[in-house]
Amino acid sequence: MKKIYLTLAAAVLVFASQVEAGAMLPGGVINLDINFDSTIGCAGGMHLVINNTSGLVTGRATGCLGADLLIGTVGNSPRLGTIISIMLPSTNQLFVIDDSPRIFTIYDADNFSNNHVQLSGEYFLGAP
Repeated sequence: MKKIYLTLAAAVLVFASQVEAGAMLPGGVINLDINFDSTIGCAGGMHLVINNTSGLVTGRATGCLGADLLIGTVGNSPRLGTIISIMLPSTNQLFVIDDSPRIFTIYDADNFSNNHVQLSGEYFLGAP
């Protein structure tokens, strides 16, 4: 399992320098707290540290999601806006977070080849 996360972290670092975040994230580094309200069945969220220059996202899970350290990427698509992808190691889930509209999708990383969506819904700014 550790090998998978180390491989993911290496891939994130390789591709992070090639992305550029969108208008939601002005230049530099910002801290962002998001919460999933009770959409996920509990009061959980994430504290994200987003480096707009490198495209790297770090942080930690909050509330009922535990306190896992997170790593991911941020990028911009003219059609989709700003997208953040985060891996939650304790549950082996991939969170894809969109800025407009404010929606998230959780994928089962063990079954990702089948695009297995576990849950999706709206998120809110602020700590849970």
